[in-house]
Amino acid sequence: MEEKIEQYINRLIQDCLNSPKLNLTSPDQKEEMGAKIRNYFNAVVFDTLIENLTNEQLLQIKDLDLKSPEAEIKMAELAASVPGFILLIDEQLKQKSRQIFETGQIPVQNE
Repeated sequence: MEEKIEQYINRLIQDCLNSPKLNLTSPDQKEEMGAKIRNYFNAVVFDTLIENLTNEQLLQIKDLDLKSPEAEIKMAELAASVPGFILLIDEQLKQKSRQIFETGQIPVQNE
């Protein structure tokens, strides 16, 4: 499942990189922009998960180092417990990729 999500995100990134608004002329520019879009999409997935967790679930991750393998496992477990999570991130990622394609800009992330 994780591999399919990764493939899906890669396709969305490629779609964004094909936007004439981005005006990317070199492979290095495309690679750099692709990395920025990936980071943005990862943040969208993370934010969508956090927004859909209960207070009890949030307490379970409150003290975790979010870059640790334990946190990654816990976040995957929590994502699996959110009803329709795949549909939620699908909707968010489609909307954000369309926005990037149309504007040539990566939206500013809320901190």
